[in-house]
Amino acid sequence: MNLVLKRNKLGSYLQCITYLYHKKSLIYTNYQIRNFLTLLKTHDIIVLSGLSGSGKTQIVKAFAEALGGVAKIIPVKPNWTSSDDLTGYYNPLQMSFLPTPFTEAIVEAIHNPNQLYFICLDEMNLARVEYYFADFLFGWEIF
Repeated sequence: MNLVLKRNKLGSYLQCITYLYHKKSLIYTNYQIRNFLTLLKTHDIIVLSGLSGSGKTQIVKAFAEALGGVAKIIPVKPNWTSSDDLTGYYNPLQMSFLPTPFTEAIVEAIHNPNQLYFICLDEMNLARVEYYFADFLFGWEIF
């Protein structure tokens, strides 16, 4: 999962826990909430793992709401075999670039620099990560 964050927008632990428990009726342990909030403050890629239905996607959505952000959930498809499936590609027949929901979310986040964005690649394990995400990770390492 990739998160595009602004430092001044990250709220407090208390703000998040109050929102999750009282407004959303979500039950995460204090440890899970503190860890997720701490990870958000690193401004790095976060990978959540766990059993199906354990709340990985929901915690992203709930934190986005709690912090006044926008959650973009991008479903990974099993047939993704290259970075084009993630980032889009140039179609020579149409003579135009065909973006993907991921690319559109990144562009939207760039155009709204004061808005907190959570961009979640949901179910990343459905396709081989090294096929569609390798170029992105390589670019991430350079910066």
